[in-house]
Amino acid sequence: MYKSIVFDLGGVMVDFAPRAYLVDRICNEEIEEQVYDLTFGSEEWKQLDAGLVSRFDGNQAMLRNAKAAGREFEVQGVLDDWLHILRPRRRMQELVRRLNRGKDFPHVVYQGMEMVVCEEKCQEKCPYTLVQEHLSS
Repeated sequence: MYKSIVFDLGGVMVDFAPRAYLVDRICNEEIEEQVYDLTFGSEEWKQLDAGLVSRFDGNQAMLRNAKAAGREFEVQGVLDDWLHILRPRRRMQELVRRLNRGKDFPHVVYQGMEMVVCEEKCQEKCPYTLVQEHLSS
């Protein structure tokens, strides 16, 4: 019997479309590509996603690279604002609810980003909150 199920977040539990976000935010294809490479496409972002560096250290490294590229202002804005683009996927929320009610999968957990922040940003309860409520009951 399984004790835990681990879900990835971006593209699985929440919609995550960073390129569309940058198009809306910047409106300049060349700058959008540079900012993407300095943030969402960076090695630091991959390390953050894998849990290998802290949010603070990852952000600081991205800002150092952005400063060297002359894009510190744009990257700081993205790092301050990007969480609002995360939207919980309703079908996955329902799956988490069903799994948490079942006897076979009592604990459903998430890998990756600091989803406690998402709770404050999302308009509905995040799946993370549903899991936390279940585990505390």
